[in-house]
Amino acid sequence: MPLSEHWNEMTLYFLHLHECGTVTIDEDGMELDGPEQAHAVAIRAAREMMCAELLEGRLCMSCYIDVSDAAGASCFKVQYRDAVDISG
Repeated sequence: MPLSEHWNEMTLYFLHLHECGTVTIDEDGMELDGPEQAHAVAIRAAREMMCAELLEGRLCMSCYIDVSDAAGASCFKVQYRDAVDISG
């Protein structure tokens, strides 16, 4: 398959942050290979957001990232609590 055809298969995903009652809408989105890559990106984003919260001395585990497609349909959610393995 030519490279130009591969790029046409990219899907636009939006990662909307739901954090302690505040929603931050992703207005730009990003083109990704599919739902698996979108999930991996959302997991990474959730972990980065949790790190920032921890540096401020707080962490809300009920926050989540809602991943939607270009049509605005919600594909799945990544809960902060599901993005890490907490032990001890």
